[in-house]
Amino acid sequence: MSVWVWSSGDEALAILDVSDGGKQYRFIAPRVFNQSEVELELNKTPETKLPLRLTILGGDEVDAWYMITNDSAFALPVTP
Repeated sequence: MSVWVWSSGDEALAILDVSDGGKQYRFIAPRVFNQSEVELELNKTPETKLPLRLTILGGDEVDAWYMITNDSAFALPVTP
């Protein structure tokens, strides 16, 4: 699992990647607000935990969140 957060002021964009075997899921929240106060120590380790508490913000112009996947269970139905 991977998480990316890009911030510009109070709002941010968040992307969460999840793998389940050969299935890939990418959850995208175009507008989130960070509610946590994070203090981070950088160590020379391969990974660092970054505790985030994000609130997904809705909007009239865009969905609050969406998913991109190669999982056929979420494929759109084919119409003749």
